[in-house]
Amino acid sequence: MASFGPVDAEHLFDVRENLEELAAGLAARRRDPAGLRTLAQLLKRTRTASDAGRLNDVVNLNADFHQAVAEASGNPVLIDLMAPLDSRLRRLFHLTSAPEDVGPMCGEHERLYEAISAGDEEAARSLAQAHVAGTRAAALGLLAAHALAESHASARD
Repeated sequence: MASFGPVDAEHLFDVRENLEELAAGLAARRRDPAGLRTLAQLLKRTRTASDAGRLNDVVNLNADFHQAVAEASGNPVLIDLMAPLDSRLRRLFHLTSAPEDVGPMCGEHERLYEAISAGDEEAARSLAQAHVAGTRAAALGLLAAHALAESHASARD
C-alpha cells in the first residue's frame, strides 16, 4: 500500500471498532493474570516514554497495547484475525499521532485496563468502542487535511 488516505483508514476503523470491542470484553471476562501484567507493564512503559517526549516509542507502545488486549482475550481466532491489521494500525498511528494526543490516549488505555482487570465486560467493551471511535474521528480529520493539502500542492505544480 503506497499511500494511506482517509478511505484506507475508514476501512481499517470499520473492522477495528468491532474487533477491539470484542477483544476488550473477552479480556475482561478472562482476566488472565499474565495478560493483565503485560498490559500494566505496557501502560507504565508508555507513561515513561511520554514523560521523556519519545513520541515514536509511545506510538509503538500504543500499538503493542492494542495487540496485548487481543492476546488477553484468549480467543485464538480473534488473535489471528487481528494480527494482519497490526502493520496497518502501526502505520496509521505513526501518520496521525501528535504529542498532544499522548495524555488522553494514556488515560483511555488506563481506564480500559481498569475495566479489564476488574472483569467488567460491559465497561471494557464500551471504553474500547469509545476509544477507537475517538481515534477514528481524529485520524480521519487529520488524513483528510493531509489529502487536501497534497491536492492543493499538486494543483500548483
